[in-house]
Amino acid sequence: MMNAVGIYMKFLKKYSSNIIMLAGGLFGGLLLGMWIVHIQDRMADVSMLRLMAWALGGFYFSAFVQIILHEGGHLIAGLLSGYRFVSFRILSMIWVKKDDRIVRRKYSLAGTGGQCLLDPPGTCDDYPGVFYNLGGVIMNLLTALIAIVFCRSVSSPLVQMVLMLFAGTGVVYALINGIPLTSDSVSNDGRNTLEIVKSFSAKQALWRQLRINALQSYGDRLKDMPADLFEMPPEEDMKYSLCASLAVLRMARLIDEHRFPEALELMEKIRHWPAVPGVYRNQIMIEKVCLEILTGNTDPGLVTAAYTKALRTMKSSLSAQRTEYAVQKCIMKNEQKAAVLKKWMESMYRIWPYASEVQAEREMIELIDRSVMNDEYATAGRETDESV
Repeated sequence: MMNAVGIYMKFLKKYSSNIIMLAGGLFGGLLLGMWIVHIQDRMADVSMLRLMAWALGGFYFSAFVQIILHEGGHLIAGLLSGYRFVSFRILSMIWVKKDDRIVRRKYSLAGTGGQCLLDPPGTCDDYPGVFYNLGGVIMNLLTALIAIVFCRSVSSPLVQMVLMLFAGTGVVYALINGIPLTSDSVSNDGRNTLEIVKSFSAKQALWRQLRINALQSYGDRLKDMPADLFEMPPEEDMKYSLCASLAVLRMARLIDEHRFPEALELMEKIRHWPAVPGVYRNQIMIEKVCLEILTGNTDPGLVTAAYTKALRTMKSSLSAQRTEYAVQKCIMKNEQKAAVLKKWMESMYRIWPYASEVQAEREMIELIDRSVMNDEYATAGRETDESV
């Protein structure tokens, strides 16, 4: 019985956001159907094809605009709270502050439709966090309410339908982001808000993550940032996703410092914390393969089905493609595929929003190439000894 309950709870946790979206879609569809029946006399001259076209177009328009409004809500709430602009992303388009201007680059993160990251005010012990986190939810609900008000004053039934879809989409987005959830990829705004209210360590961790991202955007390498930004929360607080995420950033700093054995050791600890978001679990799985190669392990068994699945999920990540480059170069000995991957990375370097990350990745590629050369020299030496 307990096992069945555990499986059920695990299922709910994994698919909760999908369930909310499906339930919201079904409820919205039911309301839309009832509304069409109610005004069917006014829709007599509208063909079914035209109606379906407006409904489909209205849905995609609403979904896209509500993403923009959600991230805009974070931006407005943050600026009103004293935060400073760092980046604003919608799908794979990101606007980043560089010096005194804002430039457009390309960047995406699995499991997210957008992201607004700001430089927090104050210190990790004292800063406003709740309003910034819930700004997107508030904006979705506010614009949904405005759409409903406008719907009552519009005469066109087709425009009314689009406004209803817009309002319904806003409410669904607010629920998905506002109800504390952790999906397969990331924790949502509600979960982050709940954590910083419940845990002082989680509140500190969020400030540090935002500050690290800001410094990285300004051009600082992880290894050059103040060490106290990467201070590990207590072990008992790793049940919070924000604390576990900070540990992942500490791991990334160790990698940037080329302290690979220590990074591998920390990875093993992080993997046992259930609160680690899925996107970071994929990152850890991929990075582990690269670090194993760089520390001398070229066993083909490193390329598991789990690694391949994580690689597909993180295909737009520089570190993921760098790891696959190491796999093709050092394990598969596939120079042709390695060359294709290197060319792809070079093209991404030009449009990547964080120059400091590009610099770090170039160094990792050099280490991979150097390890191949060292292995070739060692192999040649062994063959010479054997011939003698």
